Amino acid sequence: MVADTIKPTSKSVIDTLHAMGLKTAMISGDNQSTARAIAAQLGDG
Repeated sequence: MVADTIKPTSKSVIDTLHAMGLKTAMISGDNQSTARAIAAQLGDG
């Protein structure tokens, strides 16, 4: 099975951006279920 991995710093960077009032978006070439799974791991799924 091939799976995407999230960098250890990704969640804290996204949280910092949100704390600054910025909105974030993920652009992915993966299928929707894979993208949703990654978003869920980062707390935005």
